Amino acid sequence: MKMMDAAVRKRLIGVMRIIVWVTLLVDLFFFFFYMITDSMVRSVPAYVLEKLLLPFAVNMVVYQFARKYESDKDHENENRNLVCAFALCTIAGSVSIFHGYYVPLWVTPSIVILFCTLFHDEKLQKLLLIYDYVIIILSAGVTSWEKMDQTYYYIQNAIVLVVMATLIGIMATVMNKYNQEMVGLTRNFHDKQLEYKEKLETDFLTGLFSRSYVESRAEEALKYCSEDNPCSVAMIDLDFFKSINDTYGHENGDKALETLGRVISNYMNEDLYAGRFGGEEFVLVFEGGEFDSHVMILEDIREVFARQSYDFMDKKVTLSGGIKCCTSPMEYQDALKWADEALYKSKRDGRNRITVAA
Repeated sequence: MKMMDAAVRKRLIGVMRIIVWVTLLVDLFFFFFYMITDSMVRSVPAYVLEKLLLPFAVNMVVYQFARKYESDKDHENENRNLVCAFALCTIAGSVSIFHGYYVPLWVTPSIVILFCTLFHDEKLQKLLLIYDYVIIILSAGVTSWEKMDQTYYYIQNAIVLVVMATLIGIMATVMNKYNQEMVGLTRNFHDKQLEYKEKLETDFLTGLFSRSYVESRAEEALKYCSEDNPCSVAMIDLDFFKSINDTYGHENGDKALETLGRVISNYMNEDLYAGRFGGEEFVLVFEGGEFDSHVMILEDIREVFARQSYDFMDKKVTLSGGIKCCTSPMEYQDALKWADEALYKSKRDGRNRITVAA
């Protein structure tokens, strides 16, 4: 949201800059037009001061303040939105106040309220509406003072604009609520996507990655392995897991699987990721580093897991494993087959050991 607000503020500050210079050019055009047609209703110095210098000075000061406030990173996002919105409304209001002879210009500050729905801030919208009322009253007052014979006409216009500004404010509030609902729906949809993605990538019991996620990452890694960047694929399996389930129940068997998941997760990083392959089998994939360190980590996991205790039985649970080092591109299924054969050699040789594939 902050990035979106920053983008909106950047655009609005750009709009302010355009308004400041376009307004000055328009004012200069009318000045020379009145001079050429000899229709100047006041003295040249008074006109230059009131219709050229004063509005340009107000607009430029407000624009520069908004630009500098935005560039100062110490200010809160909400305060930046407030300053930007009020600056734009002030510049639009100066056009309305200093050029009140053109009544349709009075509606320009009200339009700012609609622009600022992009900030999704209902409080800001209400403050802008109050500020808009002030600008309309000032515009009517200044114009009535200049043309006292048409005071009643300008008061009528002011009343109509107050009603219009109120309607625009209500419209802005409705749009703001609609935008917030859409943002909420989008965020909820995004959160659901992440939730579903996480469920697809994670094994709910062990907290490790899913089989499909490990496979997709390993396939990519094995495309680029080499002598300088070896990859290893390992398979581990809990020893006598079937007897644990048969003797103590599947619920307690799950506790052993959860324990192994916690032990493995302590070793996982960007170079080592693991997932549950199925049942009591797990796959670990090492990317980069030395092959000897891959074997040492696997041995550490075996030893740490073998020391774990359980509340449902007195004996320890062990694991067996096999690991295949790949120093050239290899298919994931081929590497997995080598690791699986090494795993079963560990089983045949007495279990609770790690075997390196030839």
